[in-house]
Amino acid sequence: MQMYYSLSKKKLVLLSFFCWGLCLSGMAQVTFGLKGGINASKLDIDGKLAEHQLGLNLGMFVNIQRSYLFSIQPEFNYKTIASKNQRTLLSQPGKVATVKTNLQYINIPLLAKLSLGDRGIVVHLYGGPGLDFLLKGTEKVSNEREEVTDHFKSANFLLTAGVGLEVDNIIIDFRYEKGLTDITKSGGEINTQTIGLGVALILAR
Repeated sequence: MQMYYSLSKKKLVLLSFFCWGLCLSGMAQVTFGLKGGINASKLDIDGKLAEHQLGLNLGMFVNIQRSYLFSIQPEFNYKTIASKNQRTLLSQPGKVATVKTNLQYINIPLLAKLSLGDRGIVVHLYGGPGLDFLLKGTEKVSNEREEVTDHFKSANFLLTAGVGLEVDNIIIDFRYEKGLTDITKSGGEINTQTIGLGVALILAR
C-alpha cells in the first residue's frame, strides 16, 4: 500500500510538470507576476470542523492567454494551513487537549481562467485542480510545540475556485480551496479547507 501511494505521488508530480510544459508550449500572450496574502484555514477532522486560524501564502504565477476570454494559469506557492480544535494528540496518542496544528505546503494549482472586461478593469473567474506537497507539520499545546510531519501524508490533491479583480497591474484575489485527500496517517480522517485573500502584482506581459 505504501509503495502504491509512493508511485501515485510520483505520477502526480510528473503530471504537474507535464501540465506546466504543455501550457508553456505554443503559448500566445504570457503574463508573469508575484502574489501574496493571508489564509483562513481549518481542518475537517472526522467530519467535525475546527476553528479557523490565519496563515499566509506567497508565490508566483504565469498566465498564458489562449483566447480573448480564456487563459491557463499555473502557480507555484508557499502556504501555511493552521487549525485549532480539541482532539487526541498525534505526538501523544491517548491524550486529549486543545491543539493548534500548523502545516506548511508547496502549492501547485493549474487554473482555467475566464476574464471579462478591458485592459483597465478586468474581472477574473477561475477554477481547477492542484497539489499540495507537505514541508513540515507541527502541533502546539499551551507553550509546547511538537513536530508531527511524519503523521501526515506528503501530498494533498485539492480543488480551487475563485474570483479576482484586476486594475492596471494589480489583482485582488479571493479563492476557496477544498482538499480531497485524507491527509492523516494516524487513523481517523482529516481534510483541509482554506479561504484565501491575496494581492498579485503583474511584472511583465
